[in-house]
Amino acid sequence: MRAFRRLCIVVITVFLLLASVLNLFLVGVADRNEGIYRVEAKRLADEIAETGNYDLEKYPHIIGVSGVDDGGLYISDEHYLIIEAGGMFYRVEYIVGNGQHSIVAVNCVLGLLFLLMIGLLYYIRGHIIVPFGRLSDVPQELASGNLAVPIPEEKSRFFGKFTWGVNLLRESIEDSRKKEITIQRDKKLLLLSLSHDIKTPLSAIKLNAKALARGLYKDEEKRRAAAENINTRADEIEHFVSEITKAASEDFMSFEVTQGEAFLSAVITKIDARYAPQLAMSGTEFAI
Repeated sequence: MRAFRRLCIVVITVFLLLASVLNLFLVGVADRNEGIYRVEAKRLADEIAETGNYDLEKYPHIIGVSGVDDGGLYISDEHYLIIEAGGMFYRVEYIVGNGQHSIVAVNCVLGLLFLLMIGLLYYIRGHIIVPFGRLSDVPQELASGNLAVPIPEEKSRFFGKFTWGVNLLRESIEDSRKKEITIQRDKKLLLLSLSHDIKTPLSAIKLNAKALARGLYKDEEKRRAAAENINTRADEIEHFVSEITKAASEDFMSFEVTQGEAFLSAVITKIDARYAPQLAMSGTEFAI
């Protein structure tokens, strides 16, 4: 948020500086344009002094000339100045350039652009920056294992899909955790059960082995029966070990398969998006 405020201040400052420079330039241009009528009046005076006549079509900023000095020489509703030519005084009426009007028009446009810029920055703040700030801590909380972190609902079209995706991610992590807890619990129960079941044949093997070692069985038939009993109990233990191995490998092979239809181009696009950027970092080209 602080970075966005600094960005807004910089943008507004630059805009105001550019507007000030543009106004100075327009004022200078207007001043130069406003002085043209004086040049035309000087040329008009020279023409009257040389020829005694004048042609107003040559002077676009002059709208009238009066040389009658009857007391009304200085009375006019238009802008004018007095020139001397051939020993007589003339009232030269001229039009004022529209430089000031242009400056006002440009400033109106700049003011409108300024308001639009402020509105745009305010819209970005309310619909992008603030919602993103509310959601910025959610991934960190999920990564730390806090699946109960509240995810605020956003009606913004910029973050509505993102919020929906984060909710799906949380549900997926929660389901994975439940499955993991169930698997671990089942494993422990299985190991406890198998450990208890292994003790019975193992005790029988030890007893028969001790009896054979001490020569308690004098009859050959009993010794053979004891050996067969040891072999049978060993087969039971081998079966239990197979069950333990199978239980230990089940979590590595646990996955769900959903049958359906998919466009091959969509699959290729996902594969390319997954591996191409990583391979590009090592200078390896990935082509499908």
